[in-house]
Amino acid sequence: MAKVLQDFIPTISDIIDADKPTQDLTDKVNGMIHRLNEVLRTLSTAVNTIEFGDGSTAENVLGNWIGVEFSTAGVELTGTHTLNKAPQAIIGTRLDRPGSIYFSKAPSTTEIYLKSDTDSLSGRIMIV
Repeated sequence: MAKVLQDFIPTISDIIDADKPTQDLTDKVNGMIHRLNEVLRTLSTAVNTIEFGDGSTAENVLGNWIGVEFSTAGVELTGTHTLNKAPQAIIGTRLDRPGSIYFSKAPSTTEIYLKSDTDSLSGRIMIV
């Protein structure tokens, strides 16, 4: 995406050339408007098609789906992940019953530390 935007940004000499007639400048401005429309259409498509995956894999969101099973509420569960960065949030859950899962302490680049507020809670969560 950065390359698309970089290609769009013209230099001043691309826009204004004192030796060229006004029509050439108009053509360049129209070309820039056309390229801007293409960039905006690309951005719109990207934002409107964000997918989190089906629970077994992540799509275009940098996240991991992780299976969890809590037998007792309030007992810490340590899990591993492959984000190669410390996760910032739990954004997706597929749980077998009502309940909450939360970070019990700061995650690392390879491990997460979770607790549940409900006994016998299991399912899948996505960390990002």
